[in-house]
Amino acid sequence: MNCQLNQAWSGVKQFQKRFDMFTGGGFRALAKRRLRLLREKIGRLDRSHWRAWMKLMVTKSLPRDVHLATGGNGAVGTKITEAPRGTNLSHVREPEQGSEICRSVNLDDPATRDQILLAPVAREARIIEIGPSYNPIAPKAGGWNTKTLDHTTREKLIAHYRGHAGVDVNRIEEVDFIWTGGLLADAVPKALHGTFDAFVASHVIEHTPDLIAFLNSAAVLLKANGVVALAIPDKRYCFDYFQPLTTTGQLLEAHAEQRSRHTRRIAFDHRAYAVKNGGVGAWGQQPTKELGFFHTIGEARNLFDSIEKQEDYVDLHAWRFTPASFQLLLLELARLGETNWCVDRITPANGCEFFAWLCRGGAARAASFSDSDLAEQRLALLKRTLVETKDQIDWLLAAESPGAIPRTTLPMAVLPPPPPARSEAASPYFVDWFPAPENAARVFKGEWSSAVPGLPTGKMGLFEDPRILWFEERLGSFAGLKVLELGPLEGGHTYMMTQRGAEVIAIEGNLRAWLRCLVVKQAVPISGATFLLGDFTKYLETNRTRFDFILASGVLYHMVDPIGLLERLAAASDALGLWTHYFDPNILELREDLRSKFDFKPRIAETSHGRTVHFYDYSYLKAQESKGFCGGSGAGSIWMLREDILGVLEDEGFTCETGPEYLDHPNGPSFCVFARRPHAANA
Repeated sequence: MNCQLNQAWSGVKQFQKRFDMFTGGGFRALAKRRLRLLREKIGRLDRSHWRAWMKLMVTKSLPRDVHLATGGNGAVGTKITEAPRGTNLSHVREPEQGSEICRSVNLDDPATRDQILLAPVAREARIIEIGPSYNPIAPKAGGWNTKTLDHTTREKLIAHYRGHAGVDVNRIEEVDFIWTGGLLADAVPKALHGTFDAFVASHVIEHTPDLIAFLNSAAVLLKANGVVALAIPDKRYCFDYFQPLTTTGQLLEAHAEQRSRHTRRIAFDHRAYAVKNGGVGAWGQQPTKELGFFHTIGEARNLFDSIEKQEDYVDLHAWRFTPASFQLLLLELARLGETNWCVDRITPANGCEFFAWLCRGGAARAASFSDSDLAEQRLALLKRTLVETKDQIDWLLAAESPGAIPRTTLPMAVLPPPPPARSEAASPYFVDWFPAPENAARVFKGEWSSAVPGLPTGKMGLFEDPRILWFEERLGSFAGLKVLELGPLEGGHTYMMTQRGAEVIAIEGNLRAWLRCLVVKQAVPISGATFLLGDFTKYLETNRTRFDFILASGVLYHMVDPIGLLERLAAASDALGLWTHYFDPNILELREDLRSKFDFKPRIAETSHGRTVHFYDYSYLKAQESKGFCGGSGAGSIWMLREDILGVLEDEGFTCETGPEYLDHPNGPSFCVFARRPHAANA
């Protein structure tokens, strides 16, 4: 039965990527159709399993309503009134056949944070909870069969926390085992070793001086089939915001040194880089509007100088994680034989934390991988940490005004890539060719895109492009029009418009494309056109000239600020012609050649008119290594939804007409848009 459920859920996870892209009636119709097909596939499931599985899938797409309250042990208490997308209930283990300890989640009731974390643990299970302080996950008062381990007695905890805002000291329970240093397992009588079903720790693992020893103590205390249930702060959404992720080498070093106290370096970093957002140290998925330090750099130095002299243990964050980085650490530690734990289930971040459930068998599982398979898994997790970091950057940028942060931090718009390496043979300083007009084209051999009349160049018919004819039909005529063209590439569209009587200023930012335009202007020739080399966004920012028509063909999807470009175009003309690619999840999900270039998780932006739009990051990957690369200046760009492009133009007062559409274009779906303000059409 569990096998059938897992196979079905695998199909749902693939569908989920597309599922989240729809809203309203279309969403429900698609969901019902897909559910019907999936139900036929697993029709042998009994009614109770089917109902639980179906609700599990549907609740993943519901909106969440999360209220955060910081607890004294650093945890964030989360009350979830609907199943949150950030907390993936599918990661809770299914009950084993005949198991009395593992149980499934009751999906009929709203889930609290504690219920989710304890989902695989039955009420009668023997639990040891580490460091519950005043916010226990499995309180004895709640009927749990729990033993607690903390650094001091209940009386001292009450004395310490009494009077703290938001702290109910009545929740502090009797401490069964007191840890005073050394291994956690040593604080528990040996007679109880191997007797616990669950090892629970909320916001504790990041404090441990020796994380490997912490995990090995869990192995000593638990039964063979015991589970480790962890609530772990996600460094992207708490005071560890600017701290780097923990590496396996750091954990190995701490274990080799058998640390029981934090080092001076850890103490300094904890104090020097701890930040608050809006006055609090844990915030979750929201813009980081008011970042500020908790301590001065001088206070950090004072702790650095004094920590080794202090008799009492100084509690600090030693380790920082994201979900993917935590998985990587456990995989590498298991492969190295340092622990026998593996991540059985893990959730994305919800609020300032994520949950992880560990089971034994990690060493054998890691040892079963070949070196190449292990390398592939490690690389995949490392890449995922960068994607997770992107989420952190997105929330930072959402709160910053344009220009407040250097451009090099923008998502997908990092330092411009180096130009492709060119051999001396490809671009000689001197040639011994017989003088001929076509020699100019030979300089750029292998770089041409267009089929330039009379020259040995490329294959694209940009000098006889039906899209330009379509725009001309909408305009009535190009004759006498003053036109601004963005990104002329090799002048094909410039040629067509000037042949029909337009006067064109064409701006090209790619140096070699601009040089090819000059070659074409002389060879074809082209009259009535001026080719300018430079950044057309800077031109538009300072331009005071009104144009009769602006052509932006093959430009919008190369931008890192597409909204800004559309708004600047709207300020310079009442008639626009665009040909652009756009993001369509249903099409691109099926394109194996394109899928890896996109982040299918949208970033939400808001226009100056209050319209909400979706941004999808696109990476050029190895395309920039091509001699004829004609994309943007960054490592990638932002693609928009078709309806968002039209909506932004309509907000600027344009009436839009769509034309030639190419859903099967090799580089992704594309379409033409002719946008004109109504008063301009009547002029």
